[in-house]
Amino acid sequence: MGAFCAVTFQTCKKAEPYEETVVTYRCAVNSVAGRQDDVLGKWKLLSYRTVFYHPDTTDYSCDDIIYEFKPNGGLTVTSTVDEPHGYAAGDYAFELKANVAPEDGNRYHTLRIGAHSQWPATIEAREMILSQAYLDGPVLHFARIE
Repeated sequence: MGAFCAVTFQTCKKAEPYEETVVTYRCAVNSVAGRQDDVLGKWKLLSYRTVFYHPDTTDYSCDDIIYEFKPNGGLTVTSTVDEPHGYAAGDYAFELKANVAPEDGNRYHTLRIGAHSQWPATIEAREMILSQAYLDGPVLHFARIE
């Protein structure tokens, strides 16, 4: 019976959904704490993940892809990578909106980058996740660095 439990436990463990954490990245990234739900400052892109069709994660932890959100509604993206996933190096406009879901009253944020891109945004003290997975789109994971 003990062997059966051990085998069953291992099988269950392998079946758990993949969760991306800082531990899984190639390079360690030092993050700083900021205000939750505040996008202003510099954010380092850690990964770009696709979740449907051909699930894949591109690890950018060793690269310098920085998104700097400025108080005037401007975003500057700098990158040491030619043609990174996400946004190319350059300047963009952004708008962060706080929303309330009518069905349950829960608060959530959306982040518009450029003229056509709208992202559901989870902004914590040290990390930010932009996810369009609900539309079969990508998930971008950032660490706050300044």
